[in-house]
Amino acid sequence: MTLTYYAAARAAAGGITQESFHASTLSDALAQAANQHGADMDKVLNISSLLREGTYVDKDTFDSTLTGDVALDVLPPFAGG
Repeated sequence: MTLTYYAAARAAAGGITQESFHASTLSDALAQAANQHGADMDKVLNISSLLREGTYVDKDTFDSTLTGDVALDVLPPFAGG
């Protein structure tokens, strides 16, 4: 799974734009990102909208099993949008 970070998520990742994780669910990938980058990333992930292949991801589906290479955009709230 490839996560692409925008705005505050990118800042919380230390300026990294994208990174990949070996994960079987979205929950697992997000937990790995939070563990790797710390409390600020965890906070950002909890308030962000997530887009999988350009489609909004409902939090109720985070534990669904993933297949293949999945692209996930992490979009924190931002002003003026």
